[in-house]
Amino acid sequence: MTRANNALKDLAPSDMGSDEINESAGEFQDRWEHGIEKIIEFSTSLTDGLRKARDLYVEIDGGAASALGQMASELSGGGGQSGDSDITRRLEGKA
Repeated sequence: MTRANNALKDLAPSDMGSDEINESAGEFQDRWEHGIEKIIEFSTSLTDGLRKARDLYVEIDGGAASALGQMASELSGGGGQSGDSDITRRLEGKA
């Protein structure tokens, strides 16, 4: 989208035709550029939010797995688990 916007911006008035068409193209280009900026802002916010949610989930999942492993160990009277669940390992790209 940015490439198309730049191509429109780089056109000379004679490339478009009449002054009216050139003016309309300029206005469209400004609106298009604004829209692209908003999409970039939203995408960045969304990506950051998803990363934070993933990190929080990994933290909570690891804590829950650790607590359950400790509880299982205490109930069985022996060896425990590492604290990493299947989900946590997959989120971290380990499985």
